Amino acid sequence: MRIELLYTRSYLVNATLKTVVKSMGEGAVLVVIVLLAILGNIRGALLVALAIPISMLFGAIGMKWFGVSASLMSLGAIDFGLIVDGAVVMIENSIRRLEEHNGELDASERLALFRDAAAEVIKPVTLGLLIIMLVYVPILSLEGIEGKLFHPMALTVLMALGASLLVAVFLMPVLAYLFLKAPKSHGDGHSEGLLYGGMLKVYTPILDYCLKRPLAVVVPSVLLFAASLVIASRMGSDFMPPLDEGDLVINFTRPADIGVDASLEMQERSERVIAKFPEVERVFGRLGTPESATDPMGVHLADTFLVLQKDASKWTVVNGRRRTKTELYEALKMELEKEVPGQEVGENQPIEMRFAEILEGSRADVTLRVYGKELPVLIDLLEKSIAVLEKVPGTQEAEMDALTALRKSPVLSARPNYAAIARYGLDIQRVNDLLEAAMAGREVGSFFEQQWRFPIVMRVEEKHREDVDTIKSLPVGMDGGSIPLNKVVDFEVKDEVTTIAHHYSQRYAAVAVFLGGRDIASYVAEARASVEREVKLPEGYTMTWGAIQELGTSQGSSGLDRADRAPGHPAHSLVVLRQHQAGPAGLRGRSPGDDRRGFRARLERHPAQRLGRRGIYRAHGHRHLKRHGAQDDLQPAPGQGGAAA
Repeated sequence: MRIELLYTRSYLVNATLKTVVKSMGEGAVLVVIVLLAILGNIRGALLVALAIPISMLFGAIGMKWFGVSASLMSLGAIDFGLIVDGAVVMIENSIRRLEEHNGELDASERLALFRDAAAEVIKPVTLGLLIIMLVYVPILSLEGIEGKLFHPMALTVLMALGASLLVAVFLMPVLAYLFLKAPKSHGDGHSEGLLYGGMLKVYTPILDYCLKRPLAVVVPSVLLFAASLVIASRMGSDFMPPLDEGDLVINFTRPADIGVDASLEMQERSERVIAKFPEVERVFGRLGTPESATDPMGVHLADTFLVLQKDASKWTVVNGRRRTKTELYEALKMELEKEVPGQEVGENQPIEMRFAEILEGSRADVTLRVYGKELPVLIDLLEKSIAVLEKVPGTQEAEMDALTALRKSPVLSARPNYAAIARYGLDIQRVNDLLEAAMAGREVGSFFEQQWRFPIVMRVEEKHREDVDTIKSLPVGMDGGSIPLNKVVDFEVKDEVTTIAHHYSQRYAAVAVFLGGRDIASYVAEARASVEREVKLPEGYTMTWGAIQELGTSQGSSGLDRADRAPGHPAHSLVVLRQHQAGPAGLRGRSPGDDRRGFRARLERHPAQRLGRRGIYRAHGHRHLKRHGAQDDLQPAPGQGGAAA
């Protein structure tokens, strides 16, 4: 026996770690280069750069203590410019005091100079970093999925900034005392470096001109601000960018009445078509409900995993360049529709698929759900909504959701004819027992093997169960003989709704919308207005909207809003206090982050945002049965998630 590894996430994990290391390394190098160029003092720049590894060391200890994993969300949010902020002010003020001092310094004078230089800026440095740290505190009030995503980021940044504050206040003055030397030009006032001095030569005349002619600055600034408001009002919004996992999942939706053998045969043909593409290293599929019953899906639904080649040189060249994942999917879809017709094809990614099911219960970019009682009315509302959504710009495809959309399938309906049953003197239970035994089967005995007991079930052979004439001719026993079943039962083959989705005993159906070239927030706003204008809901029917990456749930966002908008938020008080504490050194504005200390960052939530992604990952939400209470609507809804009946 050989165990073969089908799918592993090692590529994604390694790629993420590589991205984290690369971004942090490039950020640290860039900060050091800027410090060397701006400060004009190599020793001072190197001392300031020491704040980065020391602060990160304390941050790593804190992450270990609080159980925060090192990930793209936690480490990728660290800004090395903020970490060296306080150290820059401390070292720069020490250099300034050294340059302004006349004569040589003995040990006591040197100690006094650096002590006074640190005391001069310790208040603005402390308050500035505390204001920046307190901006991240409201993130800790987030709950649910968004809390799990952003708590590591907030904790890591807070620990790193806290460590940088300690380094700036306690370590930088000591290092300055030990290693900084008075420049040759000391006593002549503060000298600027070559680069910074050149920048000042350009900046100073412009500043003087603006101070003498304020209207020349105010009017363009107001016009630019007004133009930015107009542009911002027309911009879309995304919550998070999509993550390229390196692999694909193709979801197949087949006719609901398909059998296991036919579905397996279509799956094998589909996998053979997929395996022909050189970009696919391995392909395997899953269909139906597993033994653990974690995914209650029928045999007409299948997830096919495509492990792609990580070596880009093996990908097909199209128009002089390598094919992208989106182009690969389009080529796969075209070939599958030609070679294996009779099934719907959708695209997704392994982790994204599972994450979308947990959050939304559907894999579409946007879902429109209609709640109501009467099935014909729900179907009519769905059809009208699809017709409206297809006209909205950005709609790539609008269709009934694979599972929750009240699809109809041919059903053999057997209705007892009570008048005929009474005329023949039959018992209705005898007719029901015959139908049950023929179609579902009836246990007639047991077979024992050691300690295990196996039931013996009797039913009509499958090929005869699919023949309506055979079912109609089944004999119903009666006193003195038998009669065919169709004499007392009316048979009819007609299209019936085979699956009805419920949430808290309320029926609903969904429309799946896949986007192309448009953000979700602006699309939902426009689509909602169009549907509400053109589709009139009867009394007792409601509509709700949802999206695949909706993370701003009501509990989490309301907690953030309460913490951030409270008048007594500590950052407000520190900003006011900072304005009164700014001394001569605090107003110099030389440090990279000094001009940010009075700025209070806010996390705003667009009224219709709470979601976002690029609309290219497409699939059908056929795992919706097991999702109950998923927070997936952009407004309060009668319910989310679903269960089928």
